[in-house]
Amino acid sequence: MELALLADEELERVTATLSGDITAEALRQSLILSDGSLLIFFTRPIAAGFMVAALILFFLPALLPLLARIRGRVAPQKA
Repeated sequence: MELALLADEELERVTATLSGDITAEALRQSLILSDGSLLIFFTRPIAAGFMVAALILFFLPALLPLLARIRGRVAPQKA
């Protein structure tokens, strides 16, 4: 139980640092309503859509060079 509380506090600190106190307070309220479960952010279709979009945008800079390299290998060679 203490480990879960520590993780929640760490998540709250990171959120407050990156987004501000209002967002951290909203995160805290959401976690209280969901008994500490992060699944609350994936239960509604709109929330799940935003979360998927955020994850794609977060990992996009790392994936673009990989996709370019794969395309380069798969593309037919011109003579």
